[in-house]
Order: sequence, then C-alpha cells, then structure tokens
Amino acid sequence: MKKHQTVNIESLPDLLDTNQAAAILNVTPRTVTRMCEQGKLKAVRVMSLWRINRDRLLDFAGLN
Repeated sequence: MKKHQTVNIESLPDLLDTNQAAAILNVTPRTVTRMCEQGKLKAVRVMSLWRINRDRLLDFAGLN
C-alpha cells in the first residue's frame, strides 16, 4: 500500500487532479474519482481526467 503524500495547500494550482485531491482528503485517487462521478465533489471532466476546483475542495474538507 502506498503512503499518502503531504501537500502544501498554498502552493496548489486552481484545478487539482485526483492524486492531489486524494492527498488533501487522505483517501485514494479512486475514491476521489467516485466522489466526482457521484457529484459529491464539484469537478469537471477533461477527456478521461477529473479536475477539482481547489477552493471548493478545501471548503468540502473544512480547510478553508
């Protein structure tokens, strides 16, 4: 099993990928993908990749 990464929130881009979002939420990237598909996280799909708005993710996680 892979260790989760520590993320510096201030250095994050406006749109995050599932790996970055997973590190913030302390879940797997697959969990983030499922949350996006279910509409639990505000995200946009670009081709086959999900992009999550940083500020909305931080609000969702209670970190803003």
